[in-house]
Amino acid sequence: MMKIIKNNPIKLISLGLLIVILGLNCLGFCFDKMRVLSDDEKIRIAISHVLKQYEYDKVIIDNGQVPRGESDNSFESENIKFPLYPISYRDISEFLELNPNCCHVTLKHKSKNYEGSAYEIGFCEFISGQKTSIVVVHYIFKYKDSTGKVNSKTADWFSGMNNCGQLKQEY
Repeated sequence: MMKIIKNNPIKLISLGLLIVILGLNCLGFCFDKMRVLSDDEKIRIAISHVLKQYEYDKVIIDNGQVPRGESDNSFESENIKFPLYPISYRDISEFLELNPNCCHVTLKHKSKNYEGSAYEIGFCEFISGQKTSIVVVHYIFKYKDSTGKVNSKTADWFSGMNNCGQLKQEY
């Protein structure tokens, strides 16, 4: 045993470092920030992205995708005519106040919006730190209809996230 250690110190040190790095990845350690992000931090990052999503091309609403920029500013999905005049939240605090218990962090998520599909993190993604959690946000999407009346629908958003809070493959 001593002969192996004596003849291969570089290989053993490299193997030891690899094991430490992979172990830290599994524990959620972010090497850029030199710490582990809390679930609350991950949720706030996800909510921040959801708030920006009001400017993006689509929002998932009650089992349908709502594309922006349609000629009549609405979208029909399963006989639901949904107008595209969203009312944005002021900030993350207002979002959390109006949507208590909206969010959680998990390793596997089964979405009702995607016909029973389950999304989970693969072993290689997890051990490498590329996707170590799925952040799920279930919230109220407020909007005005064509007459200006304020309405709301429930909306779901979820995304894989790496150890440093970068979103990976959102839904």
